[in-house]
Amino acid sequence: MSHTWSTIPLLPLRCILEHLSTEDALAAMSVCRHWRDAIHVYEGHKDLLKLKVKQLERCKFVTRIFKKNVRKLHLYIDCNEPEIDKFMNLVFPQ
Repeated sequence: MSHTWSTIPLLPLRCILEHLSTEDALAAMSVCRHWRDAIHVYEGHKDLLKLKVKQLERCKFVTRIFKKNVRKLHLYIDCNEPEIDKFMNLVFPQ
């Protein structure tokens, strides 16, 4: 039987994913569908989430995955006021 990255059982994979930074967890999603599904199940139990306003599409994706379990949010405001309004409306809808 051939072993691939997609054959790692979910529980050990979840234990590995818990130790990854946000950026590394996002990179791990590109390994295979099994890993992507594991991250969605695991839902990113991160204490800290860092978002940059200039990276709008990435922020929408990251907040969708990690929003339920984040305790602290660091928001880097590296743009002007209209971009901030757009960011807040798309990433943190009311």
